[in-house]
Amino acid sequence: MSLQDNNTIIPVGIDIGVRNARVAIISKADTQSKISPEPSIVTNELGQRYTLALSVVEPKAEDDPLNDQYWDNPNSSKKVNPESVSVNYIHGDAARRTLDRLKKPLQPHLVLNLIKDSISCQNDDSENVNEQAEKMEAAASFFCYLNAQTANASGTGVHPSALRYVVAIPPTNQSTAQTQTFITSLSSGIIKSIRQIGWDNAP
Repeated sequence: MSLQDNNTIIPVGIDIGVRNARVAIISKADTQSKISPEPSIVTNELGQRYTLALSVVEPKAEDDPLNDQYWDNPNSSKKVNPESVSVNYIHGDAARRTLDRLKKPLQPHLVLNLIKDSISCQNDDSENVNEQAEKMEAAASFFCYLNAQTANASGTGVHPSALRYVVAIPPTNQSTAQTQTFITSLSSGIIKSIRQIGWDNAP
């Protein structure tokens, strides 16, 4: 991946709704042009202009009814210490297909619902602390996914730390706590994306 000059900053806009998210960028070439730049939509891996705002924990082999490798010989799987297993997330249309396979509803896993529900957990007893952390991590993982997608977009070729976000979120019933939690999730996702690539080439 070719990297930008250290002084180059790429403006990015995120428009996230109840079900879909859309990202627009002004490319490095446009930021250096004297002509007023036009934003371009970042397409997802399917070439779509909108990405389904879903974030789901990747299911364990035994939870997936279509995992033939496991179900052909379930007793051969090695027992693994749960604490040593890293949690991976899947997003967008891949997450939708997984939920369909598992016959689970989409609504609890939509990013804005994850953020809203995490606040509810925060206001309840301490028993829900883990649930709150899981929902926040799922939301942050979606933004990490979007951030990496944007950094790798055609005409960008930048380190994720060079992206500067402007966020549009639905105003309906949007509390200050939800807005702050949204920004926290976005920031966490960006930092996670940067850590995955590394800080060595950061501007």
